[in-house]
Amino acid sequence: MDKDEQNSFPESSGVMHYINLDGVINDAEWATAQYKTQFWLNVDPDHIDGNNYLYLGEDEDNLYIALDLCSDNTSDDTGEWLGLWLNTDNSKTSSKAAWEDNIDNGTEFLMHDVQNDRNWPFFDESKAPSIYSSAKVNNMSEINVVDGTLTGDLPDLVVDGDAAYLQLNSSLNISNHITRLDFEINMSKNFPSNLIQQLLLENINQIQISLYSRTNITITSNKIVFWYSNGTYNLNDPDQVVNIHSGGLGWDYLYFGGEDLTADRIMKFSIFGNHSSAFTHDLDNLGFLIYSHHVNTPITSNIIPYSSINNYEIKWSFGPSSNNATDHRMFEIMIPKSELQNYETDEDLGIIIGGYGTLSFDLMGYWVYATNDDAFEYYINSEYRHYNLNMKPFNPPNAFVLSSDAGTPDLDGEFTLNWDSSNGADNYSIYAHDFPINEINESITLLNDGLTNNSIPITNLSQGIYYYLAVAYNETGYYLSNVLEIIVGIPGVSGVPIVSGYEVYLIVALISSISLGVIWRKKKNSSIKH
Repeated sequence: MDKDEQNSFPESSGVMHYINLDGVINDAEWATAQYKTQFWLNVDPDHIDGNNYLYLGEDEDNLYIALDLCSDNTSDDTGEWLGLWLNTDNSKTSSKAAWEDNIDNGTEFLMHDVQNDRNWPFFDESKAPSIYSSAKVNNMSEINVVDGTLTGDLPDLVVDGDAAYLQLNSSLNISNHITRLDFEINMSKNFPSNLIQQLLLENINQIQISLYSRTNITITSNKIVFWYSNGTYNLNDPDQVVNIHSGGLGWDYLYFGGEDLTADRIMKFSIFGNHSSAFTHDLDNLGFLIYSHHVNTPITSNIIPYSSINNYEIKWSFGPSSNNATDHRMFEIMIPKSELQNYETDEDLGIIIGGYGTLSFDLMGYWVYATNDDAFEYYINSEYRHYNLNMKPFNPPNAFVLSSDAGTPDLDGEFTLNWDSSNGADNYSIYAHDFPINEINESITLLNDGLTNNSIPITNLSQGIYYYLAVAYNETGYYLSNVLEIIVGIPGVSGVPIVSGYEVYLIVALISSISLGVIWRKKKNSSIKH
């Protein structure tokens, strides 16, 4: 074997190794990627129509993705972002609501702000708030008469101009006639329980109150008072008190600050009326527009910029690759599988990837690689490209033991390495080194790979100390054996050589005191570098 063969992992293992996540796509690093997919992009006039490449691989702990954007020949990162949508368990979704219901339970999303090197923020509070939805009073239990009497029912508040009213009649209080009607509107009833909707609920910026009403006479005082979040109000606080009209039918528009919602997301306000004679206040329509902080959608297709994947590594570069000798944009991404719910299911992995940078489809403001190659329909499961990954679900080989029939010490430098069968293993590789093997890296020597038997002969060793490791492979992963130490001491050989930096007296001591050591190795852990 030549040196390159000795220091490589078997490509048939399907397991990624030695990834230097620097944003530069190196053929040697990505040689064991399970997929390299070529896809064509027709892009804006400032960039190049052509083939681009998606690499996909994994190891026991991580999912690896590389993107060679040969079409992106500009290094300007102004406004640049990259989005990755995943469907880990083939969740059947056909609407944004269904997609949201499955977030962190089959559907995942990562959106990275390349310009600022951060997870793309969901909200941008520097911009005007976004309308979330309209709402109404949920039920009559949210309305409480404190002063006066009330007739009518909830439907009377729904349609304006229908001559059906929720009528508030004043009551005498010493010398004046007064009304007071309290409202406690539960905003959470307008928000489904999924992550996105609860995020919007917790970030309500303001609520517009629209009231269409009349009084039978023009009255001295008619106003709405907003309660504080602690459940109190102050009639003398000008920031909390707003006058509304009296007399004929008309609209009043008022804004309730999101900071005044209670912890339970209840909006409390009251209508106060006061006049020297009896009066009625007819409420024909009461509605609400709910505004959240500005949702930071970067493109016109109105994607939901929520990142369920927050623990990841991403690097990018601008330069040549083996796919394109001219300078262009490249990305490398590593996502821990612990971030991906339901990744352990035996389903193909669905992927949509896209972004902007300044590469985009002509007049579209983005590019995307999906089944429908020109739209971000990430909420439809059939739009995902699906990949059958060997390690999904993850089911690596089991523990096994490496041993030998070497003497203690071995006197001729010839012996056989033997190992137990590892349950679930398809094949084995044997590595050697002249120091204890603490990790799998380029410095250790691959003696043989793809072995389906349980032994290998070792011959023609000179005097010294040798260390051996076996690795069991299957299509989903691998398992490391114990490390085996063999000391070769050949009779008649004059002197004891220094082995890889060991002093002579140390070797003598080792030969005389150590026969065969077995250093047990546990299952591959985080100390193994990829």
